[in-house]
Amino acid sequence: MNKYLFKVFEEFKKAYGIKDTFDNFSKYQDLFENWVISKRNAATNYVQLFDYMENYEEIQTHTMAEFGKGIYDTIAIEMANNTNHEPIVISPFAETIKRDSGIEVFTGELAVCDDDDVIVKYPTQEEYYTNPNCHPIFNDEIGTLMTQVPYSEEELYPFLKLIYSYKTLFIGTYGSLSDKDREENLKRIQNLYQELCDVSYRDVNFCSETQGNSYLSAIKISSKEKVLKKTLSLHR
Repeated sequence: MNKYLFKVFEEFKKAYGIKDTFDNFSKYQDLFENWVISKRNAATNYVQLFDYMENYEEIQTHTMAEFGKGIYDTIAIEMANNTNHEPIVISPFAETIKRDSGIEVFTGELAVCDDDDVIVKYPTQEEYYTNPNCHPIFNDEIGTLMTQVPYSEEELYPFLKLIYSYKTLFIGTYGSLSDKDREENLKRIQNLYQELCDVSYRDVNFCSETQGNSYLSAIKISSKEKVLKKTLSLHR
């Protein structure tokens, strides 16, 4: 939990323009709780944007996986509570999401191999055998993969490598209109959209709007042709 809390504390600092260290987290606890609440409210609106952008011919209600998120920045809980989708979360921070949250959570992460293939890497052999495998689940059942920024370029790299797969991808950002890093996050998504538009065999759609006190922005990437370019491999 400490590693995850440190990570989201860095996001919280950017949202409020705070210059301080994690050692002083206790002094910001009330403000941090307010940030979490506003993040949850924005996530509910973001899920509505997600539904607006989806194509029901491509996306089935049980075929979504969210990567890399934990209890404070997942959209899967809002998605499960407010839509017909049944998402799962695969993340190094899965343990922060209680098993009674209404969604399935698995401790794992995307990784890029030496051969440029993308895999789901699990931390133990037991989880290798009991968690969702890339074959057949990722090939046959889970067709939509999603995540949200802020992320470092290094963290986002494995997800963006999935542009070469046949999966439907969603990547976006959301938060309070008062967040000081709002423009930075929106610009990041806009820049990604411009870069991804150059992939000729993929349909890339972009939507950005405000709703209530929230900003919402997302990219949807789907196949123009149902042809397998490169798929997720087995775990290693």
